[in-house]
Parts: sequence; C-alpha cells; structure tokens
Amino acid sequence: MDMDFYLKKVSMGKETAVSLVKEIGFIDIEDDIHFDVVNVTDIRNDDIYGGFSVVIAARLDNVRCRFSVDIATGDPIVPSERSYVYKCLLTGEMLPIKTYSLESVVSEKLETVLSKGIVNSRSKDYYDLYILRKCRLGDVDIAVLKKAFIKTCEYRKFFMSKKDAFVLLREIESNRQMQKRWANYCGNVGYAEGIDFTQAIGAIKEWLEVVL
Repeated sequence: MDMDFYLKKVSMGKETAVSLVKEIGFIDIEDDIHFDVVNVTDIRNDDIYGGFSVVIAARLDNVRCRFSVDIATGDPIVPSERSYVYKCLLTGEMLPIKTYSLESVVSEKLETVLSKGIVNSRSKDYYDLYILRKCRLGDVDIAVLKKAFIKTCEYRKFFMSKKDAFVLLREIESNRQMQKRWANYCGNVGYAEGIDFTQAIGAIKEWLEVVL
C-alpha cells in the first residue's frame, strides 16, 4: 500500500521531500511508466522530527495507479542500517538497498503496541510481530534487540514495566474492539487468514519476555 523511507544526511522539509521523489521518479529507464506527485501531507505529528507522505500517480498508457511514499527521520537504527538485495518480480534484477535492522523493526513495533494499547487501529503491527517471530527469529540478535528496544523507548520517551506490559496485553487480548479489528484485518488480507488473535498476542509476549 505504501513504501516507507528513512531520510539521512538531508534536512527534513516538504520541498526537499518532494524534490527527492521527483528526482528519482523522473529518471527515464525506458519502461514507459510516468510518475506525478499529486499530494503531500504531514505524518507523525507527535514526533519532533515529523515526516511527509507523498502521494504519487503512476501512468502506463491508460493504466492509472496511486500509491504513497512515507518519508521520515529521527528514530534510531540499532546497530545500523543493513544491506539487503531485493529481487525484482518481473525482471529478476537484483537491487542493493539499505534497510532497517530487524532488531529495530521489532523494537519500534513493540513500543507502538504498548504505547497505543487498545487505541491502536493498525492490526498489521500485531501481524508483523507474529510473522517475524515465526519466520525470522533466527536472524535476530537478541543482545542487539535489547539495545534497540531501550534506544527506541528512550527516543520516544516511553517506559513501561514488564508487569504493566503483560497486564496491558491481557486487556488488549480480551478487548472486543481489538478482536474485531483483527478479524476484519485477516478477512481483508489473505496472508493473515487463519491466524488467531491469541497467537499474535502470544508472539508479542515472547518478544517482551526477551526485551523487558
């Protein structure tokens, strides 16, 4: 639905964000796809660094498609960004890119689950923590994860004891609105079908047993 980017070594500003997106989008690679920036909105209003969501319209002959690019900065990446090779689905081309460390991804999502509690409308946070625990646990350095969680919470000025965290998770698990959101999410995306909300909460508890 969107792509998230972390901006480094460039000042964060709306004009800068749009300029960078246009500069990249206007590169001609002879595929007849054209990109136009149609809207820019602020995101992360509660963050001192903030960010922007850039809506882009892609055109290929008579085919139209809109998507957004979210650009933000500020959150620490522990220990640092990682090199990753992405394989293009259509061409098979291998593209080297920089990505968040898995430890920072898990840390940020754990903090979000705890800080937002039952008002968190993003069931995807729960799914991501579940699937990362299930499929990528072996790629996570536990010592680094602990450091990443501490850094993330320090940056976001958030603290919660282990006892309070598990009390909150029990409240979330039994909350009917959260259960309904999860059921709707699983019904809308095929990859989450068949995963019970209790399973997702269980994975989060296992992550928290490590970091708290």
